[in-house]
Amino acid sequence: MVPGSGGGSGTAEDPFRGLAAADAQAQLRDVVLVHAGMYRSTWSPRANGEPGRPIVWSGGVDGEAMLHGQGQAAERPERGICAESLHDGYFERLTVRSAQFLIVASHAQRLVLWAFHLYGGTTALRPPPATAPARC
Repeated sequence: MVPGSGGGSGTAEDPFRGLAAADAQAQLRDVVLVHAGMYRSTWSPRANGEPGRPIVWSGGVDGEAMLHGQGQAAERPERGICAESLHDGYFERLTVRSAQFLIVASHAQRLVLWAFHLYGGTTALRPPPATAPARC
């Protein structure tokens, strides 16, 4: 997967363009290679794994894979990654920056964050505040 806004078939020659495009096609036990670059705006992954059969999002294969919540927006968004109700996901070697809450994972189960870098947020990892909407 490479930065972009949709498309691609998921092969080495024609990678998915953007997190949403890869997430829409992710299946049990998939390892999604997140290539170097800046992925802008909030990401709300929806593809779930199962116990022992997670979906793996692996960055750092060819440089820093940065999820930049603010992107080109004038103001910093509330969330960088919104993983509410997500389960059985493995996230490794990714950088998340520039959101009020870098990762929101309420009602999530069996998520693994490994070699993660979190910068520029008010709070790194937490459930949403009581005033936040129930869903991303």
